[in-house]
Amino acid sequence: MNIKQNQYLCGVHPFETNSKDLLTPACRWHDFAYTEGSVQQKILNRKQVDQIFLKQMLELAGDSKYQRVKAYTYYALVRVFGGSFWEGG
Repeated sequence: MNIKQNQYLCGVHPFETNSKDLLTPACRWHDFAYTEGSVQQKILNRKQVDQIFLKQMLELAGDSKYQRVKAYTYYALVRVFGGSFWEGG
């Protein structure tokens, strides 16, 4: 799969991170997992995908309080608003 560098960032335009954000690798995984036909959607439900997303972000955040707050914020946002972006069944 060819993923563009500016694709799969945290947030929704115009409120999105840039590719240099510490949490971007988790965001890319999460956004791809929300795509219809992804491997993740074949074996996981939306809540499980979001929980893995949080775990990945917290691992990337390490001991940084700022990054951990961002991780919990992104997680809360996907739980509240992510349903409309979930392309699976």
